Amino acid sequence: MYLITSVGDVFDWIAAHLGIIGWPALLGLVWKFRGAVDKFLADQKESTDKVAKVLETVEEAKEHGSIKAEEIKHGIDVLDANHLTHMERDMSEQTKLLISIDKNIAVLVDRARS
Repeated sequence: MYLITSVGDVFDWIAAHLGIIGWPALLGLVWKFRGAVDKFLADQKESTDKVAKVLETVEEAKEHGSIKAEEIKHGIDVLDANHLTHMERDMSEQTKLLISIDKNIAVLVDRARS
């Protein structure tokens, strides 16, 4: 049996026996947390893949959205150039017709009063 006689002897005894207890304990901790580390790394890989997929989808949506915006702008320009001018002409003719009908009704009302 080893008898401890001074503080220096205590530190020597700890240093001599630390390897016997320390290495198995260290290996046990590594083995215990190995699954958690593997899961963490797998989650990081999965998250990175999802972010890449979302980024790709956003880029495709931007491209598709700009094409769609150009189509809508073209449609509005065509509507403005072709249809609105025709509608304006038709409305002015209808306005003239309504004014004429109004005048004729006024004449009939005046005749009815007399």
